Amino acid sequence: MTIVYIILLVLAAMAFILAEILTPFFGLMATLALLAGAAAVYLCFGVSSAAGLAGLVLLAIGLPVYAVVLVKLLPRTPLGRRVLLTPESRPPGEATPTAGRLAALVGKQGVAETVLRPAGMIRIDGRRIEAQAESQHIQAGARIRVVRAEGNFVVVRTVDGA
Repeated sequence: MTIVYIILLVLAAMAFILAEILTPFFGLMATLALLAGAAAVYLCFGVSSAAGLAGLVLLAIGLPVYAVVLVKLLPRTPLGRRVLLTPESRPPGEATPTAGRLAALVGKQGVAETVLRPAGMIRIDGRRIEAQAESQHIQAGARIRVVRAEGNFVVVRTVDGA
């Protein structure tokens, strides 16, 4: 009968670790898992010293390995996909509200309102926009062309012949 209690306590410890990973109890479930494991080891020592040492070693190695396996495999299961947050991969600057509008400016020409060393302000189609010079300083009043949009600003170069 003692073996049944040991098995139930080990299963309870495993369930508490799973609950700790899935819920925000901030260590309460992990503490209960450790207490259940300690109780299982105590009962193992009640059977014999060899069983107690074996139970201690198995739980000291097995529970952390079980927790790591859960953390690695749980996001791939249907339950994990429903419960855990997964990061979305987005290109840099996609989440900014102006990213789409700035991307539409690629290829357009305008005028540098301030000196770009390498950053400054430009004006295109009557709009004042933050910009960065592609490779060199650009003087105020110089004609520029947008070569690409990156996040909240555009990268510009001077128009040939300006």
